[in-house]
Amino acid sequence: MHHSTAPDDWDSLDLLAAFGQAASFMASHTPPALTLNQHESSLRFTCLWSYVVQRFSVLPAHIRTGQLPRAVATAWRAHGWFDQLPDKERHWLVRQLLIEVAAAWSFLSAWLKPTLPHAASILGQAAVAPQTAVLWPE
Repeated sequence: MHHSTAPDDWDSLDLLAAFGQAASFMASHTPPALTLNQHESSLRFTCLWSYVVQRFSVLPAHIRTGQLPRAVATAWRAHGWFDQLPDKERHWLVRQLLIEVAAAWSFLSAWLKPTLPHAASILGQAAVAPQTAVLWPE
């Protein structure tokens, strides 16, 4: 997918912004009663996000809770940096995001939905998307 049109439609940059916002939130807001699976899943998100922002320096290290992921993605689209990536890097990045979302979403959804409803919506859709099922079959 490449450009968002409907509220239930998402593309790679929407996913990247939602993932980054969730990782940013989890890095600074750890509830005391996390299960082991929630803790490990949050670490997977924050570690991948840390790597991604180091690898792609155009990305911010932190996406604020109040920002809308689709607005962040729209600004990134206008910048054009994602489309300028070699196909191999772009596909690797999206594949990694989808794998992490598929692996972690069932553990993180209840934690993220109340605080980050827009990011949670995109992540939840990505977790059950056909392209995700190919990468992470249940």
